[in-house]
Amino acid sequence: MGVGGGADVIRQCLAAGEVDELCLSFAPVVLGAGKPLFDGDLDLDLEPLEVHQSRWATHVRYAVVR
Repeated sequence: MGVGGGADVIRQCLAAGEVDELCLSFAPVVLGAGKPLFDGDLDLDLEPLEVHQSRWATHVRYAVVR
């Protein structure tokens, strides 16, 4: 099952312990203000599982360690 949404929805799912893996994509583009994903008092331990990169973006898959 996957969760799609903004930073608020993803933070709620992480805080509820409903996330086993987190896939993030980073691109060197400024799109606007946005909301930080790891803002606030959420305490996470992430273990990198896989990294794919190109000139345009870096994609990282993390395991959420409990």
